[in-house]
Amino acid sequence: MVRAMVLILAFYMLFLSARADLSQHLGLNWGRHTTQKLLPSMVIDLLLENGIKKVKLFSLNDAVLTAFAYTDIELMVSIPSVLLYEVNTTDDARDWVKTNIGPYLTNVKITTVVIGNEPFSAVDDEQGYLKVISVMKNIQTALNEAGYGHIKANIPHFSDTLQPYPLVKPSDADFRDDIKDYMLQVLRHLRVHDAPFLANISPIFLIDQFNLTDIEFLFLDNYSNHTIQDNIITYRNAFDAAHDAYVSALNKNGFSDMKIVVGQIGWPTDGSKEANLVNSERFFKGFLRRMASEKGTPLRPEPLEAYLYNLQDENKIKIARSGYQRHWGIYKFDGTPKFKIDFTGQGRDIYPNPTKGVVVMPLRWCVFNNDVRDMIKVQRNFNLACNLSDCSSLASGGSCSDLDFNHQVSYAFNMYYQIKTQKANDFVCQFEGLGKVVTENPRKGKCEFPVEILMSLEDRGVTTKASGLTVNSALLMILFALYEMIVIW
Repeated sequence: MVRAMVLILAFYMLFLSARADLSQHLGLNWGRHTTQKLLPSMVIDLLLENGIKKVKLFSLNDAVLTAFAYTDIELMVSIPSVLLYEVNTTDDARDWVKTNIGPYLTNVKITTVVIGNEPFSAVDDEQGYLKVISVMKNIQTALNEAGYGHIKANIPHFSDTLQPYPLVKPSDADFRDDIKDYMLQVLRHLRVHDAPFLANISPIFLIDQFNLTDIEFLFLDNYSNHTIQDNIITYRNAFDAAHDAYVSALNKNGFSDMKIVVGQIGWPTDGSKEANLVNSERFFKGFLRRMASEKGTPLRPEPLEAYLYNLQDENKIKIARSGYQRHWGIYKFDGTPKFKIDFTGQGRDIYPNPTKGVVVMPLRWCVFNNDVRDMIKVQRNFNLACNLSDCSSLASGGSCSDLDFNHQVSYAFNMYYQIKTQKANDFVCQFEGLGKVVTENPRKGKCEFPVEILMSLEDRGVTTKASGLTVNSALLMILFALYEMIVIW
């Protein structure tokens, strides 16, 4: 019996050792478009404790970049779409590189500058691709001139850059006719500079792209009865089909040798029926197991490189496709993990390490006082609170969609109150006499009424170097918390 157990353990250890070291292929997106931000030093600790060695940043500042000093974490940094018009000349590009890249390269590992956010997507009504190509070329030229040619300028692409729509099978895919010439310019640039194609794949969006009726096809555990037959290849999940649709498009345009990196992939946890914790946990478990197995897709069998989306929820994201765009976080806004996920790909039933040292605002909530004598006024203030905060959890199928109207109003009031950091002196819970502050958690069913974390120093207009200030920053946050409580009470 003992010998049998030893053999089983030995085989198990051999199995684990044979699996890929995911840290070499796995990255994490970190978006910070949220009202209250975690301190960069806290996030760095979180990344290191979870073995994350690759990160894609959506926004830059000194505190964020210096926090990565000496960590050996590889960084993709971004120029947001809103800044494309400000970095559109060679001189502007040189200034941007001089300011945002040069000062950090002695101790921060920057590998890529990502230009725009899916500018070729059909959802982008500003036609960002008209500027993004020149920006990409100017930034690369500036990088080369400064001696940073190892850093590659690149552009991320959403799956709706492909046609036809809906897509019957991957081999049919090609780039959309209206952007074809622009895409070829991008691909030629990437080839010259030996840069990969950045493909963003969001399985929940593939429901429409592949005209699916079986949501099971979106998961990689292959429980779905749905398949896509493409010549001799049988596709049993949407990720493989979407990935190989990009491959087919590249092949048709003469770029069959170009590497593909999945720049974003994930599953939202709120904001629609399919966006929930159970589905998110299931998707990541299957996807990370696939990565660890070192099995790629039918057309690209080599190991995958992918950046999970997203580190935390972002309640200021523009909602262009669905309310769940604000709920892609593996972590809540306060750094608490939402569901179990094993970043090693071993499929262990574990929660990732949480963020340490977060200071929560006082346990107070703003709710509706149930005065329904003037429903026009109630509706007006409900709309106001939602428009100025985030009510995406109230969307159909969301975690708060089952609330009755009065509780929906309370939820909206509280979201605005928390985003405004509970400032009683600014009458943020007034709502024309309809709001009141309570100290008992109004949570109802699965709907949480959050309490915000304390603002980070940068949000208060205090600029600091993040590197080496973990303890001092946390102490200052605690002092600010005490100050808030004293002033408000």
